[in-house]
Amino acid sequence: YLALSFSTLDLVGHDFGPDSHEVQDVLSHLDVTLGRLFTFLDNRVGRGAYVVAVSADHGVAPIPEQAAKAGLDAGRILTTTISRSVEQALEPVLGAGPHVARVVFTDIYFEPQRSAAILANPAAMKAVREALLSIPGLQHVFTQTEILQPGKDPLRRAIKLSYFPGRSGDVVVVAKPGWIFSTAVALPAANHGTAHPYDQRVPIILMGTRIGRGTYTQAATPADLAPTLASLAGIRMDRAQGRVLNEAVTTR
Repeated sequence: YLALSFSTLDLVGHDFGPDSHEVQDVLSHLDVTLGRLFTFLDNRVGRGAYVVAVSADHGVAPIPEQAAKAGLDAGRILTTTISRSVEQALEPVLGAGPHVARVVFTDIYFEPQRSAAILANPAAMKAVREALLSIPGLQHVFTQTEILQPGKDPLRRAIKLSYFPGRSGDVVVVAKPGWIFSTAVALPAANHGTAHPYDQRVPIILMGTRIGRGTYTQAATPADLAPTLASLAGIRMDRAQGRVLNEAVTTR
């Protein structure tokens, strides 16, 4: 088993946006690189004697300034704006701060010695929620309790999959489609990390021995690749999050 990450595309996509000439250039070179890899495998391992799985860990939002220029609801949410809004909301309720330790992308961390008191104070959390939802581009606000509670809401489930109690923020915010979080204006040009389709939808491509030719419409995720590859290798994963993509696997 060999895993390769072609990460240049991610870096260039952040800096120049998904529709840029720079991304097109990287994709063109990546196509050549993959061709060389497959040729090497054909010569060294043998054509049809190996399996290749290609996917991605996320998509990306378009550059918000370009989207807004095209008439779409899009923009940037600065983490400094989030921090300042929360501080201003909490001061009338709890007194002078600082109350916010830091804001990292979608996660808001309260000062450790104040966190429990803030989260347990209904008036404080009401003020925080109202202040955050008044920021242009912000759509949802979730606390840890709300994220971890049982339920079938797809947005909450998506957040829960990336939430690590004790490490993730005290509060998690979700931007509207087309809006991205930035630490400074125009940096990065584009971003990802939401539950919106342009971030969630990624390709899954399988090629090689026992892979049936075709396009399959059944729901699938990158989490299905590990159990599928394990199954092809004769290994059973009892605790896999994904499933074996049997629709794409042939008996021989």
